[in-house]
Amino acid sequence: MIDARPFPKSWCKMEESELRRWFGKLLAEVLLLQRLAAVDEVPASRVYGLMHGFESAIKAEVPLPVTEDEQDKVEQMLEDIEYKKQKSDGLSLKDRMRDDDVDEGVAHRVMEHAAAAGRFVKEVKKALGHEPARSPERDWRGQMIYMELIDVSGETHKKLNAVWGPAIPRIGEFVTPMAGSRMRVVDVEHLIVMLSKSEGQPFPCLAPHIYLQPIEDEG
Repeated sequence: MIDARPFPKSWCKMEESELRRWFGKLLAEVLLLQRLAAVDEVPASRVYGLMHGFESAIKAEVPLPVTEDEQDKVEQMLEDIEYKKQKSDGLSLKDRMRDDDVDEGVAHRVMEHAAAAGRFVKEVKKALGHEPARSPERDWRGQMIYMELIDVSGETHKKLNAVWGPAIPRIGEFVTPMAGSRMRVVDVEHLIVMLSKSEGQPFPCLAPHIYLQPIEDEG
């Protein structure tokens, strides 16, 4: 049940700086959960800065708002690029943003927003010089597990694919590789592997190896 009681009066009397510190601490707790669940790669420095009230870390999480006027100007620029009325090279775009009195950082956020909505995707790519950031919806895959698929039908083991999945297949279950016939899981082994350095420290982890055998070989 949702608690519909109003916020304590003491909260209303808080200074803005104190509210920002509380916001940073709460956000740090959320990011820490994401980090532990491996849902998203969250740098430890980002969590630490928010947790301990670093003003620079909090400001980085609360960007300045984008006004409707700024959004209209940037989207008009993208439309002009689409209809060949505006050059898409960096110098021409900087001149256009200066004439429109739009901050370059704000313009980039408007472009990313438009691309996330499926609008002006080609024009945004031209303006930014790279692919637009993926929209959040494409990243919410939940916890994914790295594993390797191994074919054990021959005299030597053959690695088929390195994949990510929501769960480790169990013995007796079936897996169909990208190229090949349906295969049965005959064994699962967890090997310790050393990943590349993360935040200055080597990162050892367990990598499941899924041993597969073609169904026709079972007889």
